[in-house]
Amino acid sequence: MMRPSSPRLASSLALLLAACSPANSDDTQPGSSGGATDATDTTPTPTTGATGGSSGETMEDPTTGGPYELGECNPIDPTLCALPYPSMFHMRAAETPTGYQVAFTEAALPMNNSDVAMSPQYLNEKDGFATLGVLLFSFPEVDLAGTLGHANLADYMKDDVKTVLLDAETGARVPHFVELDLRGKDPAERLIVVHPV
Repeated sequence: MMRPSSPRLASSLALLLAACSPANSDDTQPGSSGGATDATDTTPTPTTGATGGSSGETMEDPTTGGPYELGECNPIDPTLCALPYPSMFHMRAAETPTGYQVAFTEAALPMNNSDVAMSPQYLNEKDGFATLGVLLFSFPEVDLAGTLGHANLADYMKDDVKTVLLDAETGARVPHFVELDLRGKDPAERLIVVHPV
């Protein structure tokens, strides 16, 4: 997996984790049925026995009952192991007020310009992500023309808006704007940043 040498990205991740939040209401886990409508618990549970993958943690897929392994990298966005951010992929069940604990591995975090890995120690002390932090993800060669910006922020309720954020509890639209982080020297490392307001 590509690990961009971006101290700004590392700083952004650290700042976004600075505030704890209640458990994310989107409890979808890798391998779970994100569209479940019944009360069945779809939270993966640790299993005993052989482990694999780089994280060494084997989880039981509640949808199939079979094991699946959680590696260090979120498979959804190959740009950087920590993407998309935030994500329940890098959370583990824990006895905390939220019921979760951040669980980044060193390999999941970006390296700085000196190719020194970012330590997850202080990030992993948190029991959640900031409630109004930015969303970070990547799409190759994306065109952001027509997305919400500072000038047309009030358009977030229009039917033809290109991005929609929803409050998971109420279903209400959340005002936001979208931009491309142009600080990355390599265009492949430039992230899409969605700012809820």
